[in-house]
Amino acid sequence: MNLNFGKRVSMRGEILKLNFLIGIVLMLAFFVLNISFYSLPTFAVNSTNDNFSVTPDNVSINWTEDMINVTSFVDNLIVVVNNTGTEILPQYFELNDYDSCGAGSCWPNDTVMGKCFSGATGSGMKFKVENATGIYSVLTYSGELNDTNSTTFNLTAYQYCPPGLYSGYFYVFKNGTSSEKAKITANVSIPINPQNAFNFTGRYATFKGSFTAENEEDYHSFYFNTSHIENSTGGTIKLTGMTKDIDIFLFSGSSVLKRSINKNSEDEEIEFVPWPSQEIMEIRVYGNNISDYNGYIYFTPLGVANASDTNQEFNDTNPVNFGVLDPNQTSSEVLINITNIDDQSANDVGETSEIYRVDRWLNQSQAGTYWFLVPGFAEKVKVKVEWTTNTTYNLFLRNVNNALMGNSSEKYKNANKTGSVQEEFVIYTSSISESNDGYWNITVLNTSAINGSYNVTAYVWMPESGWFESDYTNG
Repeated sequence: MNLNFGKRVSMRGEILKLNFLIGIVLMLAFFVLNISFYSLPTFAVNSTNDNFSVTPDNVSINWTEDMINVTSFVDNLIVVVNNTGTEILPQYFELNDYDSCGAGSCWPNDTVMGKCFSGATGSGMKFKVENATGIYSVLTYSGELNDTNSTTFNLTAYQYCPPGLYSGYFYVFKNGTSSEKAKITANVSIPINPQNAFNFTGRYATFKGSFTAENEEDYHSFYFNTSHIENSTGGTIKLTGMTKDIDIFLFSGSSVLKRSINKNSEDEEIEFVPWPSQEIMEIRVYGNNISDYNGYIYFTPLGVANASDTNQEFNDTNPVNFGVLDPNQTSSEVLINITNIDDQSANDVGETSEIYRVDRWLNQSQAGTYWFLVPGFAEKVKVKVEWTTNTTYNLFLRNVNNALMGNSSEKYKNANKTGSVQEEFVIYTSSISESNDGYWNITVLNTSAINGSYNVTAYVWMPESGWFESDYTNG
């Protein structure tokens, strides 16, 4: 079912000749959702008395599968992969996060969730083990092997387990004995997928985790495929429920697409429209404090395009552009189509608009001060410095009277852990009037002994009223 809403928007200029980009954001009760995996050297591990070897000694199982190869050093050997005694445990959450009974006691081995974690002590996750002929069971046996013979076992993770990383080990035994065995390390990454975390009616997915120590070495990774929600054009990723500072970063491969690094325990939110179809994306979560978190991915089925050219979509990378306007000049109208590409109705679709001026200073190499105009009718100011080197910076924002409006330091630390672009920023939302309008300044100080380049950006938000008109009403 395609629903089309038309709206007309126009804009007029005042005060100065400004070049504006209008970001039209559809605030929906819907949302958005990526997988890179371990690249480890391949080693073999021998059994206790060298009856056989297993390659590799460390397997990584994602939403596809992995494989182990067993080579016999004796005649008349049968090996078995024991899927009952694994110690592959969740790394991002506690068992009682998914178990009201506590410590996995609600999940006996023969249940669906029991294959993810089971028993009062929370024994490890299970996986599907197929031998070379495609036969699988809780105990999966090879055929009979003679000296130098080899065979394979395919390992597939159960996708209905809660999303996140599971790590630990399992054993390959010589049939008939528990002493002749080889220990295999395993990392199992379960993505956010339709079998475990999706609410198709509400068009959202969930994930959760905990940082249980300060300054943990590793960030948390959650993967999803943008094609898993049909007719999804983009969405929002939100992190809530924190008691300390935790940040989120959206990656495609090794490239960071978006990030949210609010300070303290504030909610984090990333909007991403459009996202590419059929692409695996990664959400990285990190905080150097002890805290739980709950994640939500809301998917939207809405597309926004130019009514006269539907191939021209309006989004984060291609906003509505009214060009350069002289004072008191009004732009021509732009007719925009809002289309629901899904069969499910989209209710209470609202519109918000933002108007802001942007000043940029790129590839700066020395600590410095940068000036930008803030008129008395401005509503909000945001300034930021971004860099990718091992340098660290402090950021200061001062008004026309040289009074300090805000400063930023150490926000970069979480981004540094995740491999994202590092950033410090200040947002000022208090009073702006004739008493403090004029040229404000940004000061960037290098707090390390390392020199590097950085980019500085200043945003000044203008009131929508009197600058922007739209005939859209909530639908």
